[in-house]
Amino acid sequence: MTAFLSPSGNWQHGHGSTRRRRCRIDAENNAMKWGSLLWLCCLTAGEIGRQPKPPLTEEQKRRRQQYIADKKVKRARQLKRMRWEVQQRRQAEREATQPLTSEEIARDAARTRRASLWRLPHLPPTDHIPLGPREPRFALRSFYVSRKHKIAFCAIPKVACTEFIRLMYRLEGDVHWWKDPHFRTDASTLLKRGDEREAEHILNDANWTKVAFLRDPATRALSAYLDKFVDSPSRGIHGNYGLRHFGRELNWTEFVDTLGSENTDRYKPEGLHVGSNAHWKPQRFHCSLEKFLTKYQFIGRYESLRDHAEMLLRSLNLWDAYGSKGWGHRDKRQRLMPKPSDSIPVRDSLFAQKAKHSTNADARKASYLTPSILSKLREIYAMDYEMLDAIDASPDPGNGARWSPRHRNLCDGVRRDDRRMFGAWCGFGSRARIAREEQRVVLRPEMPSTRAPLRKDGLTLLDRRDALQT
Repeated sequence: MTAFLSPSGNWQHGHGSTRRRRCRIDAENNAMKWGSLLWLCCLTAGEIGRQPKPPLTEEQKRRRQQYIADKKVKRARQLKRMRWEVQQRRQAEREATQPLTSEEIARDAARTRRASLWRLPHLPPTDHIPLGPREPRFALRSFYVSRKHKIAFCAIPKVACTEFIRLMYRLEGDVHWWKDPHFRTDASTLLKRGDEREAEHILNDANWTKVAFLRDPATRALSAYLDKFVDSPSRGIHGNYGLRHFGRELNWTEFVDTLGSENTDRYKPEGLHVGSNAHWKPQRFHCSLEKFLTKYQFIGRYESLRDHAEMLLRSLNLWDAYGSKGWGHRDKRQRLMPKPSDSIPVRDSLFAQKAKHSTNADARKASYLTPSILSKLREIYAMDYEMLDAIDASPDPGNGARWSPRHRNLCDGVRRDDRRMFGAWCGFGSRARIAREEQRVVLRPEMPSTRAPLRKDGLTLLDRRDALQT
């Protein structure tokens, strides 16, 4: 590009300025062109959207009607659940404000007198029971401890575990004990995978009080079904467990038949094994109770929850601080957070049926636990009924001193790893290996040496095989 002086005395540029003007004009024309094209595309899309949609097929109509019907059923379940929660909350408020009757005063006095006389037993010393190499993955998942009071609690789902886990947080002085304890990432009282040595020490130390509450297996299975298959879709927190775990929706009879499956592979949901869902897994599999039950000083029953819980806290000198006033006032807007200024606690709220996952199964079992279903569940959960009969925790709490399983169900897994994870209990480990080797050394009578007949080439069959290999 060159510049020159015009006759008027101004410097002017040559072809460069003209080229720039043309580029600017072309850019403006292109912008207008693309803007017009975009406007036409939007207009065309709008016209296409106004066109009538093709009619639905019969299959699409059926699916749409089914979807609408399912939404109505789900909404009805939600409304039913909300009404039930409102009734329970109002009933709890009425019970907290109304004065005690003479019968209730007499019953509370008898319960207090009986709980004050009960003492925690001292178990005879037993052999040290080691944890298996991968057993903490199953044994410690629901094992809560209070290092401050030296209490270890095996929390079994559907046996008031939510309320007792909150109690364990209170014993440790956790300021957020009132929160949902099942989904907390700061679970300071839960033994995790890195605490295997401490867990083995706690399980075998007589100075630690090991506690567990058990429930009738049939009622517990019904409570699990009502909570996870009937009520949970209406609450919208878990979804339908039938679809999640079994790939199909199950009614009560189909659920019982699924539990009765002979499958022992922990990677399949059918049957009862160490890999079953925690809500209907046999209680003897939680915290490896089948293996460590002889170490438990206190084993209560869910059917006598109020009495046994008071006996436990009074025997540990914790009733006045943690049990006499319950959990305090419950305010749903503050997520069960107690108010320090509350002077009227909800009576027996610690042990009442007000938990988040409460299903009121005891009142609903008449229509579900028919004689045929009940006999089938007793056969399915025979291993748990054996443990309950051996403990005999009624009317007073029991202990595991007399526990001796007839069969070690923890070792029934079809996979070798299923049995190896429990160590010497299932025949694995150094001491168990030595015992197996001693059993294999058996004196057998000397067998007569018989040699195979010679072949035409003068070699026996074994010699010919060796010759071919060389």
